[in-house]
Amino acid sequence: MNNQMIETQLFTELTPEEAAFIEGGLSLNIERITAIRTGADTVGRDDVYINANGNKIWGGKKGVGMRAGDSKSVNATFEFDGSATIDLFDRDPGRDDFLGSFTVNSVTNGTSTATVSTGLGSVSEYKVFYTVT
Repeated sequence: MNNQMIETQLFTELTPEEAAFIEGGLSLNIERITAIRTGADTVGRDDVYINANGNKIWGGKKGVGMRAGDSKSVNATFEFDGSATIDLFDRDPGRDDFLGSFTVNSVTNGTSTATVSTGLGSVSEYKVFYTVT
């Protein structure tokens, strides 16, 4: 058996996570988002969307309407190298409201939760449940 056949055989038996590790890439899967507090809008509801490294990965054209206590399944996957910055926004006519952000990288490997808000005294606060592999 020659070396090329051995390499082909080895690499076809890898899981996607193992292949990403070998290639140096990482995968972020945002599983769920829960609204702790809302109110970036005057109506007490946020129309949430999520960007990863500036690319929209969830929320559609108008965002997803959320009120305090709501929990939504996201199941959005984003492939990245190095690190990824995850930003949450509230869709508004004109200028969208920034709801907060967090960063993931290879050190974040595994399942985790981020609490996102714009800072002290923030009107809106969210928990984001995700996995990095």
